Amino acid sequence: MVLEGLAQKLQGALANVSRNSLTINQAAVNQLLKDVTNTLVEADVDFKLALQLRKNLIKKLDFSKMAPGANKYIAIQRALHDELCNLLDPGVPAFKPSRGKTSVVMFVGLQGAGKTTTIMKYAAHYKRKGLRPAVICCDTFRAGAYDQLLMNASRVEVPFYGDKNEKNPVQIALDGVELFKEQGMSLIIVDTSGRSKQATELFEEMREIHDTINPDCSVLVMDGAMGQTAREHAAAFSDCVGVGGCILTKLDHREAKGGAAISAVAETDSPIMFLGTGESEYDLDEFEPRGFAGSLLGMADIPRVIDLVKDSFQNTEQPTKDEIRRITTGQFTFRDFQKQMENVQDMPINKVMGMFGISGMENMGQEKIRHMMVIIDSLTEVELDRPELLLSHKSRKTRIERISRGSGRPLVEVNQLFDVFKNLKKGMMAATGARNQRGMAQQLQRVMSSGRGMPGMPANFDMNAIMKSLSG
Repeated sequence: MVLEGLAQKLQGALANVSRNSLTINQAAVNQLLKDVTNTLVEADVDFKLALQLRKNLIKKLDFSKMAPGANKYIAIQRALHDELCNLLDPGVPAFKPSRGKTSVVMFVGLQGAGKTTTIMKYAAHYKRKGLRPAVICCDTFRAGAYDQLLMNASRVEVPFYGDKNEKNPVQIALDGVELFKEQGMSLIIVDTSGRSKQATELFEEMREIHDTINPDCSVLVMDGAMGQTAREHAAAFSDCVGVGGCILTKLDHREAKGGAAISAVAETDSPIMFLGTGESEYDLDEFEPRGFAGSLLGMADIPRVIDLVKDSFQNTEQPTKDEIRRITTGQFTFRDFQKQMENVQDMPINKVMGMFGISGMENMGQEKIRHMMVIIDSLTEVELDRPELLLSHKSRKTRIERISRGSGRPLVEVNQLFDVFKNLKKGMMAATGARNQRGMAQQLQRVMSSGRGMPGMPANFDMNAIMKSLSG
């Protein structure tokens, strides 16, 4: 979970307030205000911003103006959530490139903020959404910048442009943008040299690139672990190129307090677009203020969970007609189950738990799924297609013992796998039970093509039993 330290302290402040509305008095509210203000200041949020949040809370939590019988705890939670949203949201919509037109986005930031890695994630994110991204390396200042961006572009399979022989970054930017526009790319991402507020020459170069290519948006990449100097740096970038949005990086690091970066965003009056939470191309979370504020307070961020699941399954192989027939007639096999596990394997379950306000789940799902895949790989071809041999046949015991030895996993895990399989099959049979099979198959195909469901599963299938097994 990002900013776990900040989240734990805010949730702790709320937990100290009794949930019994009748026992909540002004003294409890005053203690909450003190705890919240101290927590924000300790997280490097600008003192003036923290003080303003406190003043706003005092106005909202006037119990004398509340209706008799109103739930004071809910009122406190709602007021704190709303004020955190106001802190995180400048009220300006974030720029989003779209298909059907060419967008040019220029990335700027301090050296070491993770700008080049973030560009890879940004390109991969929009590639998964159906755009055609391309990247341009205009960083002629840092040794190795060209090779790093080229490697990252190759990793996510997006076109790259750079010129090691050209020392003028403005010319590289101009040539690259013209080339990719001719090739019909829908998102052109321009990487610039990392710089500091004191690097006057580099700032002038950045302004010249901006004025030459006239980007649709300039994105400022900010290190989440940065201290109080973040505000003045952000202001300098904003004055130079008119920052249109910010991406906060390294928020998964223990030292990342995040408050200074959030204050810096407030300084630029530009929205937070994404949060960087790791090194993988998938570790870039689209920012939504209300959901993020809710997760800091231990409230589930349901919209982000839905988006993450949809994104994780977007590029998976669609089921064949034969697979749909087996699903809709209750003939689901271990071979079908194996395919589902391969799909789920790519879903970052620890992120899902974080969106529900649950921390400490970093290795909860993936390791369990890997063990399941090893067990399934130990099944014979016949067993993959005839699950009854492992669920009810007289040879079941000897087969399970053989699978345990072959996979190197204990018998209890093998039996847990079969429990997951039975729960999954039971859910599918319940979903299709009383319906016309042909009509159900057609409905399932429509769900698949619309992107509203998981491949190979009915749209109304409940994953609770499966998730419970994965967290064991």
